[in-house]
Amino acid sequence: MADVGGSHQNNRTLFEILKPEHPQILTIAMTAASDSDLVIELINQAQTFRFLNKPLKLPTLQTHVVAAMTQFKSLRSIRRHRSACCAKG
Repeated sequence: MADVGGSHQNNRTLFEILKPEHPQILTIAMTAASDSDLVIELINQAQTFRFLNKPLKLPTLQTHVVAAMTQFKSLRSIRRHRSACCAKG
């Protein structure tokens, strides 16, 4: 999770670099800027899991973190199942 608006270009770049190397990473980006081009870039280039506008409300943030954890567990389970199936064949 990181701020990606305005002067936080380094965070956006980091997301874009990390995702291809570590596809299991689920990013939650937050910004005070309402820039649709930024949202599109983050979804397409960094495959951002969630995009949140600031100011954040704690219950909203908690909901998205739980969703990311649930998605991560689901993806990990699928990868394990595929690995077990491939090992049998």
